[in-house]
Amino acid sequence: LREESEQRGVCTIYCTHIFDGLDGWPTHIAALNNGKLLFCEPTENLGKMLDTPAEMRARGWGRLFCAVQRMLLEAMPRYSSLLSSTPQPSPAPPDAAVAISVRNLSWGYGGASRAALHDMSFELSRGWRVLLVGANGAGKTTLLKLLGGKHMLPQGTVQLLGYNAFHDTELNTLVSILSGDWTRQVACVGNGVPFQADFSVGFMANSFAEALIRDGMDAQLVRSRLARLTELLDLNMEWRLHKVSDGQRRRAQLLLKLLRPSQVLLLDEVTTDLDVLSRQALLQFLREESEQRGVCTIYCTHIFDGLDGWPTHIAALNNGKLLFCEPTENLGKMLDTPAEMRARGWGRLFCAVQRMLLEAMPRYSSLLSSTPQPSPAPPDAAVAISVRNLSWGYGGASRAALHDMSFELSRGWRVLLVGANGAGKTTLLKLLGGKHMLPQGTVQLLGYNAFHDTELNTLVSILSGDWTRQVACVGNGVPFQADFSVGFMANSFAEALIRDGMDAQLVRSRLARLTELLDLNMEWRLHKVSDGQRRRAQLLLKLLRPSQVLLLDEVTTDLDVLSRQALLQFLREESEQ
Repeated sequence: LREESEQRGVCTIYCTHIFDGLDGWPTHIAALNNGKLLFCEPTENLGKMLDTPAEMRARGWGRLFCAVQRMLLEAMPRYSSLLSSTPQPSPAPPDAAVAISVRNLSWGYGGASRAALHDMSFELSRGWRVLLVGANGAGKTTLLKLLGGKHMLPQGTVQLLGYNAFHDTELNTLVSILSGDWTRQVACVGNGVPFQADFSVGFMANSFAEALIRDGMDAQLVRSRLARLTELLDLNMEWRLHKVSDGQRRRAQLLLKLLRPSQVLLLDEVTTDLDVLSRQALLQFLREESEQRGVCTIYCTHIFDGLDGWPTHIAALNNGKLLFCEPTENLGKMLDTPAEMRARGWGRLFCAVQRMLLEAMPRYSSLLSSTPQPSPAPPDAAVAISVRNLSWGYGGASRAALHDMSFELSRGWRVLLVGANGAGKTTLLKLLGGKHMLPQGTVQLLGYNAFHDTELNTLVSILSGDWTRQVACVGNGVPFQADFSVGFMANSFAEALIRDGMDAQLVRSRLARLTELLDLNMEWRLHKVSDGQRRRAQLLLKLLRPSQVLLLDEVTTDLDVLSRQALLQFLREESEQ
């Protein structure tokens, strides 16, 4: 993305809640709050905002993460007390005991050429908070699914709380597994109510609470837990789930999943849609659960903002093998941040995981700083996006989603778009991408009117998380989770671009560079790979056609650290060249 801006003058708006490794990437930062544009400024003009307080620097938190957290706390001061508040009374934690036991676990998917997990053995105790890290395809999600009883295993191989995973149904009320699957399925959670239907959060939450009480759970405990989670997750009980943002919908899912007290929590990328403060509040709640109730938590993520100091242990996988599972205090050398990375404002855990992955995949060292393919000279600076007095709301909504917004962005800019869940970021990107009708002249890209001028179809690309909730046809219209290989889809789309008149050498060189940067295996079958690997294939097809404007809405949530860094490098080149 850096290459696209630096070499081709591409204007990129990147909306994200993940700030690991982003320091030094954006040329500009824009912030929204409640549908209003707070500012859109060159990064060098925001020195005071980006200055990291000593206490946060000592915790190993990254500079951009700290800046956005401070900005959101100023807009939502109630979170200041929530992030350090006294929790509701809970039962005393049990004595330390084994929560999870895995013995000589090897396992593979049917028809796969190799095992997904190899000879894995470990034990986790009650009260541990384990951060599970590794590259896309390392086996993290597979491991969590096996721990959660999603696949049959020989008895005694995997045990939780003394019960056999998959076989012993006693675990149904003792173990909770939360993953990103809710965005790819109809997503029935809690009491079996579809997650994107026209129900209010209050209806779903109260229905599930009443079901728990009918099943014999203490009513006071359920109600106090519901109140605390509602406060921590900043939920509005009037929200209609088919109208809210991904982050707001994710919060409702977390409420329903965490309302029933569990003894083991298996969390697979559950914070990808949450803003900085919601993520911190959730981590605070999980810390309380482990320290007061002895809950054992495994948290698999590629987002390391603000995580320093949270895990009691760190476990790492590579190619289906367990590299280590150690107490955090034993990993001092691994967590030591080099001076040059500290100077860039990068967080400590992010730097540690990046170094570990680079040791396992050294080819990325050259990719992250490699010379790009030759591209046309960048155009003269000119207006790429013009927004004039934009106010807009969804039909039937009680208030406008965006209020009197005006700004201009030039060719070659890389704009980081930040704001809380529900601030209007996704709505703004959809309007820029022509997804809703607007009065002509209100929103223009490259001199054309958004929605009205079809010339923009080949000049502007919008990439969002919607691909995981839909059948996800991209590129040449091939379903994204069907039994096709990456190579078939990529080559079919490349041939279509050439038939449409695009220079064949440019298409082939661009295909080769993106394949290398995204570390794609052309033999991957898209219905069998991990979310991160599937996301890389989507990015390849979306970026293969050169665009003049890129609108990116949380497209790196499934990518591991190195894939994310490689993508940002490409965007920088696109903007500068």
